[in-house]
Amino acid sequence: MDEAQALYEKALLRLDKQPALAESSRVDYGLAYLLLSRNELQDAERQARLSMQVAQQAGDTLGRADAYRILGIIASQKHEHRTSLECNERSLELYRKLGDLPRIAQACNNVGDCCRQRGLTGRAVERLQEGLEVARAIGSVAGEALLRQTKGELLLDLGEWQRAVEELELARKAARSCAVVSRVMGARRALGVAYESVGRFDQARCELEAAEELMRQTQHLRFGADLYLDLAHLGASEGRFDEAEGWLSRAMEQGGSTGTRTS
Repeated sequence: MDEAQALYEKALLRLDKQPALAESSRVDYGLAYLLLSRNELQDAERQARLSMQVAQQAGDTLGRADAYRILGIIASQKHEHRTSLECNERSLELYRKLGDLPRIAQACNNVGDCCRQRGLTGRAVERLQEGLEVARAIGSVAGEALLRQTKGELLLDLGEWQRAVEELELARKAARSCAVVSRVMGARRALGVAYESVGRFDQARCELEAAEELMRQTQHLRFGADLYLDLAHLGASEGRFDEAEGWLSRAMEQGGSTGTRTS
């Protein structure tokens, strides 16, 4: 993360005196996503808005779509779900115009997850199914992992716990195959929650602790509060109340921002 941030900042210095270029928007977007991953929401939002401003000046449709996407994720992180849905739907619309299939799959996930969080189950199912079909058609294992994870979380919301376990086991398999850190961490976290829901506590602990270790190793802190809360809930379910209180304290220290499974 530190090395990546240094490179982004070096690139921005080189582009600083140039006119509005699509490349500048890309770098601003990349830095915004990195800051989001570290749970630095204020800085991430500032960088995302710079990305949008440059993309608009440069007439860069892809840059605008990417900026809408990251702004949608940030809004969701801040629990501004209406704004998040609007931004993510706008990004999906622009990706469709461009015919950018990998990003269409990701945007379908983000719209579906926004709908899930707002209780719009029918719309969530439609977008997630669309995204899965696109991901399979182009062989995007990372996209499939993300979409299966969100589908599994939707099943958890609906109380269909065994189906959720089955879906999230497929998400974990796909995530391991593509080896994208955020996918692996997210899938294992969600699967841990699903295992707890069906009373498989040992397996739940294995998945949640693995996700927490990966988060610390890679500084992907965006999902920290959610993950600590999940570990606290599991500890309480097992009667380990001192441990649960410790995890709860860490969740509160994370700043109270609950994570999302958008990408």
